[in-house]
Amino acid sequence: MSKSRNKLSDLAYEAVATGLVEALERGTTSWPLPNPPISDPDFPPIMPISPNDIVELGLGMISVDRGMFESILNSVVDQIVPHRMNLSDDPFETHNKWLERRIDKVAERLLFSIALNWLSQAFDPAAPNVDRWWLAIALIDGLSTVPRGQSVHQGYHLIESIALAERPGTWHTQPEAGPHNLDWNPNAIIPRSSTVVAHQQGVEAAKWLLARLEGGNDDRRLLVIEWTRLLLQRAELVEPLGL
Repeated sequence: MSKSRNKLSDLAYEAVATGLVEALERGTTSWPLPNPPISDPDFPPIMPISPNDIVELGLGMISVDRGMFESILNSVVDQIVPHRMNLSDDPFETHNKWLERRIDKVAERLLFSIALNWLSQAFDPAAPNVDRWWLAIALIDGLSTVPRGQSVHQGYHLIESIALAERPGTWHTQPEAGPHNLDWNPNAIIPRSSTVVAHQQGVEAAKWLLARLEGGNDDRRLLVIEWTRLLLQRAELVEPLGL
């Protein structure tokens, strides 16, 4: 890796480690955490003994899985750097100073991406990882602090995923088929639209998270309003979540 990339990676890692500890500490002030919506019946979930165990586990995960961190960093940098005239340019070299001045924003996006990654592993239908669940739910709670930006849009996406107990991005419904679609088949016997189904344990965990925000400061309560506006567009979740 280039010197610029190494420097930015180290700065981002330090900021993420600090932000991770702070977020996990905030996210574990209500104890115990909600149980995982899904788990392997052969391996019943074991609740961590204390909030400190969650913090140590989280730090250990990002330290051991540095490859995940670097991969997410690449994606985040590609998303936030200004438009590049030459796509072959290395954004770490070209926008090094620009990125360094915005390291807090880079770290915030990294933390939400890490939460998404952990939640995806927790909801892996083949091998649900309960350790990732404890980390994900605490981190999402701890990151959901302001009624704008990543807390609104990424946070909403994550709480919706929790209520469905589905990996983020795997449950979007499809528009209803019709003659306006090139591949429409009027004789098809398969359903022409798909729906999502609220998961009972997932809904309970989502309610726990909403209650946490409702009991927080003004920014947290305003964030609940923003999430609710978005959740009302998902009719299948309105009644289960009591919106």
